Amino acid sequence: MKFLVRLALMSAIAAPAAFAQSSSQDIVIDPSTTPLPGSNQIFVLQDSTSGSGNTLFVDQSGARNSLVTGNSSGTAPATQFGSNNSAEVSIVGDGGRLILNQGTAAAPGTGNQAFATLSGSNPLGTIQQLGTDNIANLTIDGLATGELFQDGEGNDGALTVTGNNAFGRLEQIGSNLEQALTVTGNNTEVTFTLTGNALAPVTANNSGTATQGGVQVITNANSVTISQSAFPSR
Repeated sequence: MKFLVRLALMSAIAAPAAFAQSSSQDIVIDPSTTPLPGSNQIFVLQDSTSGSGNTLFVDQSGARNSLVTGNSSGTAPATQFGSNNSAEVSIVGDGGRLILNQGTAAAPGTGNQAFATLSGSNPLGTIQQLGTDNIANLTIDGLATGELFQDGEGNDGALTVTGNNAFGRLEQIGSNLEQALTVTGNNTEVTFTLTGNALAPVTANNSGTATQGGVQVITNANSVTISQSAFPSR
């Protein structure tokens, strides 16, 4: 597991590890040389409202019930405030959970990027981006739940969920949006909601193979809900 943060470390390293940052400094924590005690749990709060952007890199491999969230119960999101934040998360192992927010309703961000991959039994990944010109790509494999929500202009979102009894939800609100949703497996549930103007599909990626963008459901799906609407003309 590696944790790279482009900000000053203000909280103590403990089990589980909690990180709160503000200022500008590169910090690399590599358990191969600096082991983090306890299970693979990381709680994150990064604030770049007065800075040039945070960078979060997490690799949790070979562990069970890994958390990258904002609290020990796995219900609050890991949060990056401000603009030009970057998050890259990889979780390999059963029961992995990622809940990540970039930007808030009170302080939407611009130019944030989030890339996450989860695999194993019963993984859950949720990414929410509030603001403009954001990019998110979430890939989940194995009895999976994947949710991607973007609210703002010029956002680019891609969600790929593979596995039986999977759930995938992609929701975008705004204009000049690009999106791709791919769900593969039996007994899946899919929800796809677009609200805005100038909407376009992008290329999804399923198991390393490029596919056409837009909505791809390859399953005897339990349910598929697709809703697309435009903003009223002014």
